[in-house]
Amino acid sequence: MGELIETLARDRLIGIQGVRALAAYLVVLFHIHKQEFQMSPKEEGGAEILAGTPFANGWAGVDLFFVISGFIMVYATSRLPSSIWSSLDFIFARASRIYPVWWAACALTALSYIATLGVPWDAERIASANTNPAAHLVTSALLIPSAALPMLEVGWTLIHEIHFYAVFAVLILVPRRWMPLALILWGAIVLVGHFSGLSRAYARNYTTLVFHPLSLEFIVGALAGWFYVHKVRILPKACLALGLIGMFTVLTFSTTSMPDFPRSGRVILMILPCTLIVYGAACVRFSEDNILSNAAKALGDWSLSIYLTHIFVLKGMLVAVSVLTSKLTFLSGLSPGAPGLSDNICYLVFSLVAVTLVGSVFYACVERPTLKALRKLRRKSSP
Repeated sequence: MGELIETLARDRLIGIQGVRALAAYLVVLFHIHKQEFQMSPKEEGGAEILAGTPFANGWAGVDLFFVISGFIMVYATSRLPSSIWSSLDFIFARASRIYPVWWAACALTALSYIATLGVPWDAERIASANTNPAAHLVTSALLIPSAALPMLEVGWTLIHEIHFYAVFAVLILVPRRWMPLALILWGAIVLVGHFSGLSRAYARNYTTLVFHPLSLEFIVGALAGWFYVHKVRILPKACLALGLIGMFTVLTFSTTSMPDFPRSGRVILMILPCTLIVYGAACVRFSEDNILSNAAKALGDWSLSIYLTHIFVLKGMLVAVSVLTSKLTFLSGLSPGAPGLSDNICYLVFSLVAVTLVGSVFYACVERPTLKALRKLRRKSSP
């Protein structure tokens, strides 16, 4: 059983790998924009120039990740029998995929807090949520919803992922022919709970997590995966093109504000473009023998590592550029917050390069070795 899942995983979908990379870099660009906006007041012109660009709406990468996740879950389990062993093997596979790299990222976060604050947590965040440090560290490590965001903020998305996996592990017990009906029923439950007022902008507890509308993106992605594995191909190139156009339109023109962006309005904006992109990218056949395909494979592999480490890299780049430009006066025009676009371009280019390099190293040194070790354990333990 474990070998079957790995065989499916090795059957690379180049388009999906490319979309995973796109999702990761959208989130990176979103945080680059936030950093630039903070370091350069609007009246100075630096951040204002970027405010109307797709950078400001890079949060859409998370929605794309959720749709991809639903697709991959159906794709990777489509040939497994409906049994308790399949469900348990799935749980182990997904937990081993998320938790080890998340714990490594949490360790880096704790070290950064110790270096800057003297304690391995953000005291201000804990105080504002009226919780205690020990509870915060435990809920963060286990990806349990709580009043405070996880110690590494991007972990809020992994809380949703773990919830998706838990529900899907139950759906694996359902006969495969009933999977679409089970997914639709799940979506109906989420909608009823959401419109009954049981969801919130952020999932602070299990009730608000279960009925959060972001689950709909995973569900629709899973339905797209069901169509794919059953060889239903409906104008894949047109779907991909329309999805990309829709995504570009949202990124360029959306004015969704930060306090509201995780709510149902976000899902309404993103669910169709993301689903069309994922379905189209999976169905369209791309050549495997060119530079772009190889880049898509590599960046897709690194996407989770890039996602988890880019916050540290961006903060480090901000410090590095500030120190460098203060020491070398002829580079003062590139210092963070300088008037004009030069500092923005410098920070953007060097940050993207650094984020990619660190993500690839984190993948090679942490994520990949951990996955290999745990796969061996799965082979030994699977009946």
